[in-house]
Amino acid sequence: MEIRQCKYTEDFTYPDEEVHCHLYKTDFPDMHTHDYWEFFMIANGSVTHRTEKKTEKLTRGDLFLIRPFDKHCFRKPYDDGYEELNVMVTDALFRRIASTVHPDLYDMIVSLDEPLKMKVGEPERKQFLDDLHIIQTLKDKEHGAMRAIIVFMYLDVLKAVFLRSIHSEKSYPQWLNEFIAKVQLTENICLPVEELYKLTHFSHSHLTKLFKEHMGCTLKQFLTEARMNYAAGLLQTTDLLVLDVAMKLGYSSLSHFNRAFKESFGVTPSEYRTGIREKTPAGRGTQK
Repeated sequence: MEIRQCKYTEDFTYPDEEVHCHLYKTDFPDMHTHDYWEFFMIANGSVTHRTEKKTEKLTRGDLFLIRPFDKHCFRKPYDDGYEELNVMVTDALFRRIASTVHPDLYDMIVSLDEPLKMKVGEPERKQFLDDLHIIQTLKDKEHGAMRAIIVFMYLDVLKAVFLRSIHSEKSYPQWLNEFIAKVQLTENICLPVEELYKLTHFSHSHLTKLFKEHMGCTLKQFLTEARMNYAAGLLQTTDLLVLDVAMKLGYSSLSHFNRAFKESFGVTPSEYRTGIREKTPAGRGTQK
């Protein structure tokens, strides 16, 4: 099969700016690769996406980060409302953006077996489309502003990639890496352990069984540790009262929260905060 080679000098409206973006409403059935990076997001509708290793149906909110050497194509949108956002940058610019997040991030992404895939929520999907709208309203000569907005869009994607990589273990299946990353999110870390199965395609009993097999601890133990680490971060970086921290984490009993925190850190939340404050240069105080 012949592979089409796409080049940024031909595909970018302003090649010197090293960036380009486009909203497509049709498929791209030819298997192709590029000499640039792109992330695409299914803005609306659904489509069949094919890479060297798999063919799958993508739906609204699915986002892929495609590397210069990845081969892929889009075939047969499932409805007339299909829209796909493509945001492209040169390899040189992507390398610079990635290095601002972490010096090893570029090499980490390049070394993966497959292109990176993630699911963005409705606020993130809308934000990317709002960014596109801003670009569309720029005057023709405001190329620098377009470049800056696209760099910010890539930073949003790479932030998500990096945060997910913190909790990733190559020996874990992808669903587990994604589940662990989701549990860490503010909106999920306070959920009852019985509700976490809704973040996966498994039943509660099946999830707890698989989690214990892979992680060596129960889901409840993992969630408690994640909550206590989050609580410690709040005590370090905010002036929230300990009671407010407990309530933010879903604890209705302050004594229960204090006991769980002490089991994790060996001190009460107030003692922990006092220890942090004593190590901090004089400035605005923190509350107990």
